[in-house]
Amino acid sequence: MDILTLTIVNLFIAGGAGALFWLLYLADKSQQHLLYWAIAASCMLVSSTLSTLFHFGLSLPYWLTPALGNTLIVSLHLTLLAGLYQYFRLSVKLRWFVSVIIIVFAMHFSDFAQQATANRLFLNFPLIIIINFFGLHLLFRQRHTALNGIYLVLKLAFVLNITQMSLRFLLLLSDKWQLGLFSNPDFIHNIGFFGLTSFALLIFGSSILLVYRQQQLTLQQYSERDALTGLLNRRVMEQKISAELDRCHRQARPCSLVIFDLDHFKQVNDAHGHLAGDAALCHVAAITSAQLRSYDLFFRYGGEEFVVCLPDTDATAAKHVANRIRRAIESSVPVHYPELKLTISAGLASTRHNTNLQELLLQADQALYQAKNTGRNQICSFATLATPGH
Repeated sequence: MDILTLTIVNLFIAGGAGALFWLLYLADKSQQHLLYWAIAASCMLVSSTLSTLFHFGLSLPYWLTPALGNTLIVSLHLTLLAGLYQYFRLSVKLRWFVSVIIIVFAMHFSDFAQQATANRLFLNFPLIIIINFFGLHLLFRQRHTALNGIYLVLKLAFVLNITQMSLRFLLLLSDKWQLGLFSNPDFIHNIGFFGLTSFALLIFGSSILLVYRQQQLTLQQYSERDALTGLLNRRVMEQKISAELDRCHRQARPCSLVIFDLDHFKQVNDAHGHLAGDAALCHVAAITSAQLRSYDLFFRYGGEEFVVCLPDTDATAAKHVANRIRRAIESSVPVHYPELKLTISAGLASTRHNTNLQELLLQADQALYQAKNTGRNQICSFATLATPGH
């Protein structure tokens, strides 16, 4: 493609991405990263517009092109980086970003910058490469399995941009030092337009995909999680526990289920109000979660009732875990309701042969019923109930 075609392509890429980011931001102004990415696309749009007018033969003053046009390209990379910082909930020092942009624009009016295109590239390339390295470093620090594919594309965009700019910078140096490696600064400048097109396609495309995928994950979380406690809800319990039971069966490993609820929970609501009841449920959810392993499954079963799935755990170990949870709840109080003294009763059941979820739930529920009937604030195992003489 010739330079004019590339600038027009860049203009359409930036215009489309910018329009989408602005619409998304206006729909939810709490998403500050969308604002920065909208500004980044707008910077590229204005820069590509100036470049298109220039290549159509329109005479533009130096302060517009190349001074403003080049500054906008630097601003594009800066605001992309700022958007990533905001997306990952990191603080953005806006004054530093603005200061860099002002300094870059001012540098274009130095005698050195005005002498040749190559000199302006000497000023801009190192800064853009450094900005891209910051973005790459930020992405390598992230761990999110569901988004790793998109993070990989973003990393690729930064790596390719750093590579092409570093090579062009080295070629410019070789020409300036007359090493004879390359002697066509205009080609180096022109190939940059193709590099910008590739970078824009990768970075804006993956950023849009990132927003879309994040919204999908958020909706999925809302559908799978209890609104009050943030725990997995009953709607997904059968699917997730059944998958664990199948895995444990294939590997000939035990799996245990614990059902527990708060003792005398109705009295909490009656005596202290439903806000206190909600606080009690959230408190129990938090205390219990702290006692579990990362791969244990914890559900709000309904009302004040909870279910814990303990993979690779036999009945003896499960009872130890359940008692640890019971003691932790008994010895703590909700932050804003120190007058609440909470206890739980629990029933547990463990797999035997091909025990399915419904059987385990029924067994654990029977054990819970026994725990309540024999005084509450205790753990009862179905294995004990099934033992002759009990």
